[in-house]
Formats: sequence, structure tokens, C-alpha cells
Amino acid sequence: MKRGWWRTVVIVVSLVAFGSTALAQNEPSVEPIGPPVAAPPPPPPGYYPPPPMPPPYGGYPRGPARLRYEPGDPIAQAQGQPTAESIIDKYIAAVGGAQKAAALTSFTGMGTYRGYDDSEETPLEIAVNANGQYYTAAHPASGPHITTFDGRAAWYAAPPTDRPFPIIALTGQEMDGIKLQAQLFFPSQIKTALRNWRTGFGTEINDRRVNVLQGNLGMAGTATLCFDAQTGLLVRMLRYGPSPVGRIVTRVDYSDYRDVGNTGVKMPFKWTMSWLDGRNVYALTSVQPNPRIDAAKFAKPAAVR
Repeated sequence: MKRGWWRTVVIVVSLVAFGSTALAQNEPSVEPIGPPVAAPPPPPPGYYPPPPMPPPYGGYPRGPARLRYEPGDPIAQAQGQPTAESIIDKYIAAVGGAQKAAALTSFTGMGTYRGYDDSEETPLEIAVNANGQYYTAAHPASGPHITTFDGRAAWYAAPPTDRPFPIIALTGQEMDGIKLQAQLFFPSQIKTALRNWRTGFGTEINDRRVNVLQGNLGMAGTATLCFDAQTGLLVRMLRYGPSPVGRIVTRVDYSDYRDVGNTGVKMPFKWTMSWLDGRNVYALTSVQPNPRIDAAKFAKPAAVR
């Protein structure tokens, strides 16, 4: 009886000792964390951190945020790529040929406009001359939004409920960009719209191979044009311009190519303009080729009230 009792006591004591040792081994060790680490010094005035490195092709975000990854650095003529002239000639042939394209010198149109924050489409008017003169007027409920370029100066007018200033003069890169967008509607004007043309390596847009051209715009701007390698059609324009806060990128995507009246020339009836924090969609429903447009159409607009 005594011998059995002692056996039980020895077993219990052994179990308790084993459990205490196991718990001690599993108990997390605590080490002093040391003095706090000092925060890094603030960046010097005027410093802007570099943008994030772009992910591999196909991993870009969608929507306006994608613009931050667009390649804006100047390119040199890439070896083994077609010349800029041959790519532009293929585009001119695809939209109707050089003779017919040269005969298109102006157009007016009606359609719809939808801004990034708009809940619905609104009526759109457009008038463009091949020399770069440009007029658009969108008509939301708040009042017309008008952009004009008369060949020397450009303006933007909007209701005071939508913009703090009723009329804004567009200068520098913005004015050069408006003229370029107007000229791109006329294939015969493309070769002279930019200077110092060069061809980069091809890439893909929406799973289609494109040829990439780049040229200089205005005093300090750069524009890149992307043409579908199979159809030859212009599908994208990227315009870059310097600013105090870094390079500003504007992108225009072209689609829905249709015949312009009986001219035998095709032009995009839809284009989407995207920038850092916004997007506008323009869609034409009717186009009148080669009308005579009053020069007053492109003049400084009256203040919208």
C-alpha cells in the first residue's frame, strides 16, 4: 500500500516537472528593444520622389491611374523598325488614300459628350479646320463648356457654377495640344504636325500589336502616336509636357472609324481623352465634310453666365 502510494507521488511530481520545463521552453523570450529609431529627415524643398517603377507589360492599372506608367521618355530611332514616313503613309492609305485625304480640309459634327463625373451624356458640337482651328461646345444642364483655338490663341469657357473663372486662356503645352488634336483629324496634316520623327519598338494595346512613333511638339512638348500594325489606323496619342510638378500626360484613344460623308475618307467618330484625374468621352453621330466655317466660330468665346 505504501509502495503504491509513493509510486503515484513520483509519477505526479515527474509530470509536473516535465510540464513546467515544456512551458518554459515555449515561453517567448523578451529582449530589450533598445533606443527608438530616429525618423528619416524630411526631403529638401523642391524635391519630388520618383514615380514607382512600371510593372511588366500587362500589369498596368486600368482607368486614369494607368497614365502614371505611360512611357514618356524620348526615344531614338530603333533599329529594324519601319520609318515614321512609311507608318504614316500606311495610315493615310488605310483611311482612303493621299488624294482623298488631302481633299478633306474641314468638318463640322454633332454628337455627345460625357465628362468623368457626369451622370449622363450631353449634346456636343464640333468644328475643325485642317490648319488647326478648333471649336467644341458641350451642353450640360449647367451651361455650355466651350473650347476654341483660332490658330494663334486658345480659350476655355464654362459656367461659373462649374469653374471658378468664366474664361481661361490656354497657353503653352495646352494650346499646342489642342492644335495637334485638331490636325490629327486630317491625315494629310500628320507629317507636319510634329518634328524630328522617330520610330520606337512596337508594343501592344488591347492585345493588338501597334507601331510607335514619337515627335517633338511646340517648344518643349513630346507626342507619341500608336498605329495598329495590321490595319494601319491611329489608335492612341500620348502628349507630354513639362510642369512645375513633373511631366503632365494627356492621352487620347481613337476608335469607331467611319466614312465621312461621300468623301471616301474615314475618321474616328469616337475619342476618349484621359489625364491625371479625369476623362472625357466624345462620340459623333453626324459629320458634314468640307463646310465653310465662319472664322468667328474659333474666336474667344463670350463668358458663360
